[in-house]
Amino acid sequence: GILTAYVDGVAQGTFPGITGSVHANNGQPVWLGGRNDRSDRYYQGDMDQVGFWYNALSATDIAGMANESQASASCQGARNEPLAPEPELGMAPQLSVYPNPNTGSFTVALEGLNATEPVSITLLNAVGQEQYRYEGTHSAHHAVEGLQLKAGIYLLRVQQGETLQHVRVVIR
Repeated sequence: GILTAYVDGVAQGTFPGITGSVHANNGQPVWLGGRNDRSDRYYQGDMDQVGFWYNALSATDIAGMANESQASASCQGARNEPLAPEPELGMAPQLSVYPNPNTGSFTVALEGLNATEPVSITLLNAVGQEQYRYEGTHSAHHAVEGLQLKAGIYLLRVQQGETLQHVRVVIR
């Protein structure tokens, strides 16, 4: 893969040939700005608003996030909330959004969920801030209408009991 480093929304460098994963191995920590096998090589400076995304973000998405005002309390990490787990492929229930991309009105298609168990539908922006929430009973199709959101990539989370699914939503 390719890693692009940004500072204040401006690309500072691109590093091709990145392999591996940021998942910690065998309970070991993930190192940012240093290496676990070299005590003499550390980044000397500050890092703020470090983020990891499951999908590649465009330069426009990143510039837009850099221009957003954000209080640290609005970050998942500041609230000591874990990041959502990576979506698993091949889960039994089917989740889709249409139209996608859209302008703030879309339908969430929920197939294969338990009709008697409540569902939670949450839309998060690229920095993890909640933009929409619904909790209650579900039907096969849930309409979300008239959201006044900035253009960008959002993450829709649907949870029912222990089942958690994600889908990317593009707002234009």
